[in-house]
Amino acid sequence: MGKVYISNEIIEYMPDDYVPNKPQADTVYNAILDLEKSNGGAIVASKIQKNTDLGKTTVLKYLTQLTEEGYLSRRYAKVRIGGSVTVSGVYKIIKKKKNT
Repeated sequence: MGKVYISNEIIEYMPDDYVPNKPQADTVYNAILDLEKSNGGAIVASKIQKNTDLGKTTVLKYLTQLTEEGYLSRRYAKVRIGGSVTVSGVYKIIKKKKNT
């Protein structure tokens, strides 16, 4: 990694080849692959969030991105999550990504 700074603003500089968005999009995609393989039921954002330790906003951002890029389909459904019923996007992989 880069040089570590002790300050309130900069913690550490990232390497020159660091790409901030791609790894997180791949993390979301791979979590969906894992859920599909394990037959984890309906694949919704909250399950992906739980399996990746990414924040809700980050997961939703990359689900939207992957859907727009044609890798995922999204269909809204009433789903039971825990003890409640909510309307949520249910995701399925429709196109395989290379190098994941």
